[in-house]
Amino acid sequence: MTGPIRPEDIQKLKTATTPEEVLKVFNEDIAEMWDGHGATVLQNAVADKIAKALNISRSDVFRRHLLDVEESYRAAGWDVEYSQYAGLSASFRFTRGRSATKELGEALVWSDKKDEWSEAIDAAHPTRSGAHAEYATAMQMVGNRHSKGELVDLVTWLLVRLKATSSA
Repeated sequence: MTGPIRPEDIQKLKTATTPEEVLKVFNEDIAEMWDGHGATVLQNAVADKIAKALNISRSDVFRRHLLDVEESYRAAGWDVEYSQYAGLSASFRFTRGRSATKELGEALVWSDKKDEWSEAIDAAHPTRSGAHAEYATAMQMVGNRHSKGELVDLVTWLLVRLKATSSA
């Protein structure tokens, strides 16, 4: 026996009953309009594409609320803002959700840890050692490398050179 739907279950059912073509149109427009920070998708454009994909009228797209996808995308981790201005087409602005942005930010932060070389490294800073030319070269060498693997390779090369000059 089926009972009435609970309010807390409606979004899950709405997402499950949204035609696949609707989400495909939105996904393609988000990808096409992505600027590295977010994507602005025009309501009129997606309405026309959905009508064509489902072989229905544009008015049916609105009558069936097929553009009401905000909560589905929010549940998938997006921040979605719907905007409508007088005389202009309405739009959806999709940006990374706060939790996704936080995770990305944490992944990009490298925490320095003190170790047995920290004191000597701090002492070699040009404000303490006067080694400004060496510091500029180090900045160039590190600036040319964008992964930890490349930085490890750089340090390994420097250690090998140091060992070779020390034993000579």
